[in-house]
Amino acid sequence: MAQWQTCNVLKATGSRQLWQFAAAGGDYKLERDYTPAAEEPLPRNVVAKKWGALFRPKLNVAWLPPGAAFLRVLQLPPCEPDELLSMVEFQLEKLSPLPVAQIVWAVEALPKTAEGQQTVIVIIAARQQVENFLGQIESEGFLADRLETPALDHLLAAEAKTDGVWVYPPQEGTDSGWLVAWWIGGVLRHLGLIYLPDTDNRAAVLKEQIQQMAWAGELEGWLTAPPRWHLVADSVSAALWEPALRELAGESVQVLPPYPLNRLAALTARRAARGAPAGLLPADYAVRYRARYVDGLWMSGITAVVSVYLLGVLAYFGFLKVLEFELGRAQSRVNSHAAAYTNALQLTAQIKLLQDQQTFKYAALDCWEAVAKTLPAELTLTSMSFGRERTLSLFGTAPQEGGQAILDFNAALKQTQLNGQPLFAKVNAPFMGSRQGNSVTWNFTCELNRLETE
Repeated sequence: MAQWQTCNVLKATGSRQLWQFAAAGGDYKLERDYTPAAEEPLPRNVVAKKWGALFRPKLNVAWLPPGAAFLRVLQLPPCEPDELLSMVEFQLEKLSPLPVAQIVWAVEALPKTAEGQQTVIVIIAARQQVENFLGQIESEGFLADRLETPALDHLLAAEAKTDGVWVYPPQEGTDSGWLVAWWIGGVLRHLGLIYLPDTDNRAAVLKEQIQQMAWAGELEGWLTAPPRWHLVADSVSAALWEPALRELAGESVQVLPPYPLNRLAALTARRAARGAPAGLLPADYAVRYRARYVDGLWMSGITAVVSVYLLGVLAYFGFLKVLEFELGRAQSRVNSHAAAYTNALQLTAQIKLLQDQQTFKYAALDCWEAVAKTLPAELTLTSMSFGRERTLSLFGTAPQEGGQAILDFNAALKQTQLNGQPLFAKVNAPFMGSRQGNSVTWNFTCELNRLETE
């Protein structure tokens, strides 16, 4: 029972009704009750199976029209469900009012046994009538997983409460038959279906048919004493038929109200969810419905993927258009500022040139100051050049014995600082050239550490 999370029970004949039951605590509780108008379609969100049914399985059950199914009772040895179907199949020709090839059938095993026997109810319906009914509910969008008859649930609901004859008049229409159940010794012994003609002698026909069932029970040996009589009918039917049954029984007849339809639907949902060994739904219809469900899932999945893809494409092109619009606005702003930007670049270049000139001027003055402060008296500076490669070149002469003074001058420039930092990043070793008379020439280069000055 736990495998089905939802169970829908449809009454498609007469005044249509649809009940939806939800699994709760091992039982099924009524969740919704629909009564669609004559031309109103069934609520698709309730009866249709979609992706959610994969995770929350849904069982669709349809009630056959009243009188569409025959009920027969058998007493069989206790056996497994698979064996039970085989045992019933051997007796179908005897039980069925139609050729076996033209029927669909199902069984319902009762829990009670007598004398080592198992009571089995066989439900038989004409295949053509079932197919016509399935075509009707298919046109309304209802694909049934099981076909049931409410008469069976009505019968099982009063199972062996009291021995005797239980008579169930038709609840709808004049074409449906009377169901007569014989419970003797706590066991369902016989089920009979009576169709009454639409004539004035209907009461006499009813009494005659029930009396024939009683004689058959006496012959078979299970009816050994007068049974008690029960009439399950509403107040109108009870007032009409209770006198005829009382005359037949020779005693009072106990009148019981029929079960409300929603209660019968709940009983049907519980029984159908248990998964009986076989059902009245033809096997080829079950396969076709399953294929339609799977195909529907594929189509809905493909439709969803295509829709998402199209939405993605539309979103991409929409975003591309937005970017193109923003790009156009940006280009317009660039074009409007192009002349000002060009002028700004020119002014920036001119300013940088002036700043470089000023920087080199101050750097040259710093270098001149450093040279003037550190130049020994015995050395003569003949030329000094300052290049844009941040290189200071010094040329001069010294006495022949002034080599040490040249080295001291070179070392002093290395130690020269400006604003707490070395003025020169590198001071190359001096080069002493050829002698000219009593003097020698010298030169070396210095690389500025920084051009900026304060």
